[in-house]
Amino acid sequence: MELSPLKNENRLLSGFSNSLDDIPAENILELKEAIIEAIIDSSDDGIISKTLDGIITSWNPAATRMFGYKEVEVIGKHISIIIPTELLHEEDFIIRQLKSGEKIDHFETVRIAKDGSEKSVELSISPIKAKNGHIIGISKILRDISFKKEIEEKKAILSAIVDSSDDAIISKTIDGIIQAGITRLKACLDIPRKKLSENIFQ
Repeated sequence: MELSPLKNENRLLSGFSNSLDDIPAENILELKEAIIEAIIDSSDDGIISKTLDGIITSWNPAATRMFGYKEVEVIGKHISIIIPTELLHEEDFIIRQLKSGEKIDHFETVRIAKDGSEKSVELSISPIKAKNGHIIGISKILRDISFKKEIEEKKAILSAIVDSSDDAIISKTIDGIIQAGITRLKACLDIPRKKLSENIFQ
């Protein structure tokens, strides 16, 4: 391994870079695999791999935190262990998409934890390919978006309350710009909507 000095903008020594030219190919492969394993283990997102038949082959610590199953409990089990019965058809859709060459990003769905609770998740799914290019498995990255969904639901409920209220309910910025509640306020004051949007409360 060859070390080369690194200098900053003031031409002072700030570190070293190394060359992997003298490291045997098998050692480089081991190093790459170790780096990938470290990234997967330290990820905040659940990372799961499975065969095309749905058998789980890997399960990272974040997946354990998300679903409550330890790795030893799920390896060799079918992925349906975390899929609601009414959503099992999604797996067929995913496999069809991947076989047609499509990668699946930001696919929002619901999965089931060990304790039976539902988890709103966002999936990013990629095929695992053999050297000949054939798809031999599937890798899934799962991000828990339950908190995001809760916020969206609360906002929708609040919006419905505001829209259905007989009273004029408005919101404004700290500068006095009206942001919401314009429709009901217009009805109460009989002021054109555009005019309200431009006005500032003094």
